[in-house]
Amino acid sequence: MQISKDITNKVLHISQTFDTSIENLWDAFTNSEILSEWWAPKPYRLVTKSLNFTENGEWIYYMLSPEGEKHWCKTNYFNIEHHKSFELVDFFCDEDGNLNAELPSTKWKNDFKANHSSSTISHTITFKTEEDFKKILEMGFEQGYELCLKQLEEYISR
Repeated sequence: MQISKDITNKVLHISQTFDTSIENLWDAFTNSEILSEWWAPKPYRLVTKSLNFTENGEWIYYMLSPEGEKHWCKTNYFNIEHHKSFELVDFFCDEDGNLNAELPSTKWKNDFKANHSSSTISHTITFKTEEDFKKILEMGFEQGYELCLKQLEEYISR
């Protein structure tokens, strides 16, 4: 995983290359059954309530802790270019998808690039404020997402 943080401009860049086709990598980010295999860092488990991967569609899910706590999130999708890119806004919410304004939201641009025998995903994640950026980092996003991408790598290798 390659990562760069620009707190002043409120931008986080993450990219990783996987030994798989662009179609498989795309599916890993857009199919709820595959997302459940890797999106939550173990020992957490991902549970999808609903996923509609279309322009103006949404994904409502929670990460289930080993103690049974549910951490709800919602993703709103837009600007989808099949097998090339999609954008989203992700935020914490309640089980009905209502925004939890006490926690930061993030805007993601996800770019997919096919290589000869591999594919790369590049995320550009922007934050509303420097404080939001710092809060997400303090919450362990970087370590958690690195674990998730390792789980994705394991899933792809199976």
